[in-house]
Amino acid sequence: MNDVVPADLGPLLSAFDRLLTIEAPDALLRRAVELARDTIGLVRVSIYVLDQSRYLMLGTWGSDSGGAILDEHHVMHAMGRTDREALHCDEEGAQYAVFENCLIVEQRSHETKVEGRGWVTCTPIRCGETIIGMMFNDAGPSRAAFDQAKQAEAAILCSLLGTILSSLAAMRRAGTARKNRLPVHRLVMASVAMLAKDPGVGTDQIARQLSISPRRLAGIFESSMGVSLVNYRNRARLDRLALLIARGRTSLPDAAIAAGFESYAQCQRVFRTFRWMALLRG
Repeated sequence: MNDVVPADLGPLLSAFDRLLTIEAPDALLRRAVELARDTIGLVRVSIYVLDQSRYLMLGTWGSDSGGAILDEHHVMHAMGRTDREALHCDEEGAQYAVFENCLIVEQRSHETKVEGRGWVTCTPIRCGETIIGMMFNDAGPSRAAFDQAKQAEAAILCSLLGTILSSLAAMRRAGTARKNRLPVHRLVMASVAMLAKDPGVGTDQIARQLSISPRRLAGIFESSMGVSLVNYRNRARLDRLALLIARGRTSLPDAAIAAGFESYAQCQRVFRTFRWMALLRG
């Protein structure tokens, strides 16, 4: 377990802690846009959720180039080639997909405004293998350069967002059993909060903090999230590794240890496993 959180991750992790307490999906999505704008520093952001039955991307909240929050619930589009490529970008071990020379479009309540052309980054929002939606971001008319470190932070945000939305969806599906689901949701979110702070923390340590047996914790987590606690932790480690590498302040072996892996060799094994699982899905 790595007890030391890098100082420059403090504001981001504090923002994540607040995100984990929100139990209304729409409020969660709006707060995620605010976090992307205020804490990560992305210029323009839009979050869409996937309607799998109709193969549509449905707008939720976004921000304009001036930082104002936009209600984009009226926006939808059929999934196209770019969306499909972005949703499966992890087949090559990538957290997100970047597309150059795209139309930069700003959605308004009564109009769609084209701001020109530039890069657009598409980051999948998922929990395990379940695809929930997508975060789009670009530099708007500022023409700011692509920032790999900010995008790595945004990828961690999207992973966290997918986890919370998935747990809330499971709680909604429980219907009349909601009162019984809410404590489970909060237990899962407490586990996620510990892993966000330190992806190296083990199941036994999390269970001890939550006064539950490791076996029961693992069972609750997997039944609620559709992904095992071990795999979730490994993905969190890889996300942290990508952020540390993007910031360029450490060697690969040191970054692996800082990300919560026991060794660089273990990190390489986990990465190969995730890529192999992605190839099997294809």
